[in-house]
Amino acid sequence: MKTNIILIQLSIIIVIAFLGVHVHASEESIKVSNITGSQYNVSWISHQPCAGRVVLIENNQNNVIFYDDEGADFEGSIHYITVSGLKANTTYSFLVQSGEKVYNNQGQNFQVTTGPNLMPVGTIQPAGRVLLHDGSPAVNAIVHITINGDNGRSSLLSTQVDGNGFWYIELINAREADHQRLYQISSNDSLIISVNGAGDESAHYESTIFDNEGGKDLYPDLVID
Repeated sequence: MKTNIILIQLSIIIVIAFLGVHVHASEESIKVSNITGSQYNVSWISHQPCAGRVVLIENNQNNVIFYDDEGADFEGSIHYITVSGLKANTTYSFLVQSGEKVYNNQGQNFQVTTGPNLMPVGTIQPAGRVLLHDGSPAVNAIVHITINGDNGRSSLLSTQVDGNGFWYIELINAREADHQRLYQISSNDSLIISVNGAGDESAHYESTIFDNEGGKDLYPDLVID
């Protein structure tokens, strides 16, 4: 009986330890998008709900903390943080805190170089809907967008799914891969859509570019599971 109790206790400890390993994200899931002259977004998926922060490192000493767009007290698996108030054409270093785990690009810190301040003109807003396998909206799922066309691939754009399952994004803000110029969209270009939800939920879709025309012309529903 005593041996059985010891074995059960050891099993519980092993299970708890195993679960603890999966609380955090991986560096590979951290993505930077929407780079402009004054801000960018950092997003990632953690395996279990936790708080997320981006720590901007200025002059290797003054750290500025940015919290999830949902608020400083937010704890979840989907993390989406806007780093703002930046200077144009400037390189910034940052690290990511996901729960108690710190990701620093294997000791090198992540780096982002902002582009110039540009003024887009016009509007092209593709839109669609993202659902879970049970038909409910995939609230807060992250939608990453890349334009692929005559001018190569654009820099990465992103947005989040709203409370009703819909997403939309302003493609006029897209920039070329080096972030220095606005991406010139042509009729031959395609839109590469990648969606990530909590856990390993994901979906991918590629199609021609078209505006939602006031919500009347949407991309097909994407189901993540």
